[in-house]
Amino acid sequence: MTRSCELIGTSILVGNKVSHSNHKTKKRFLPNLRNVTLVSNALGVKVSMRIAASSLRTVDKYGGLDDFLTSVPRRKLATKAKILQKKVQDAIVKKNLDIKSDKPVATAKKNKVSRVSKRINKKLEKKSNIDQVKAKKVSATKSVKKIATPKKTKTITKSTEK
Repeated sequence: MTRSCELIGTSILVGNKVSHSNHKTKKRFLPNLRNVTLVSNALGVKVSMRIAASSLRTVDKYGGLDDFLTSVPRRKLATKAKILQKKVQDAIVKKNLDIKSDKPVATAKKNKVSRVSKRINKKLEKKSNIDQVKAKKVSATKSVKKIATPKKTKTITKSTEK
């Protein structure tokens, strides 16, 4: 088992231990790893992970595992967390598309609208816009009548003055 955080990927750092006489010896700085069980509300599952204490504080700051995974960019996550992030985003999208609400879906922290929520709202707006356009086309085709318009002819008058 590697000594790295399964959420953010924090791993061993290498540096120098410097004595009073400025003698340098190699030192390994290990992450403060903890075995933690986090709850995913979107999936309805408890997830056991070995994460660093700093990562745990970050998850708490965001307001939970789901909010953390939806707000953190994919490039900053470890492999296991990327898989979990995809599952959580799919579950949130599926739940919100079933609800079909017109209001933006807010996260638990300070009513900020997350990226996933913005994407859901865009999909809902596109669907409603498409429905409105279809309704306009149907009503337009029913109400349009062909009206025969007279052809415009040009009349040229020549004046003959001497």
